Amino acid sequence: MGKRRWRCKPGEQPSELDKRIMYLENKGALVPTRELVKTPEQIEGIRRAGVVNTGVLDAVGAAIHAGMSTLEIDQICRDYCDKHGAIPACLNYGGDEETPPFPMSVCTSINEVVCHGIPKAEDILQEGDTVLFKGSRGMQMEKIIEMI
Repeated sequence: MGKRRWRCKPGEQPSELDKRIMYLENKGALVPTRELVKTPEQIEGIRRAGVVNTGVLDAVGAAIHAGMSTLEIDQICRDYCDKHGAIPACLNYGGDEETPPFPMSVCTSINEVVCHGIPKAEDILQEGDTVLFKGSRGMQMEKIIEMI
């Protein structure tokens, strides 16, 4: 048998879950590492993030129209996240001594812009545009909208 993937925390008695997973591992089953197994609280947080992400997608989908700017899309996302106690994943992401962190709550890309477009008041959506916007934690949200 190779290196064990499942380990109990030092000084703790194995729980029923620990015992079951170690039994399966001893039988040759491939088991996850402890870090991949989530607590009920973590699972609830992931579920909540998915609900917020879906809400953001729905809010932008309902509001998007020709003539609006990508900055307005960013504001819809930011407002929705604020209202629901969420943190936009892109906002202040990254950065170092040479590069400032990402200043907006989502990335918006119109037509030929491949990814990571920064929302701007000058980027106005036109009829027929394809818009990609990305952001948020939990499940990565992504939506492409083709303007009709």
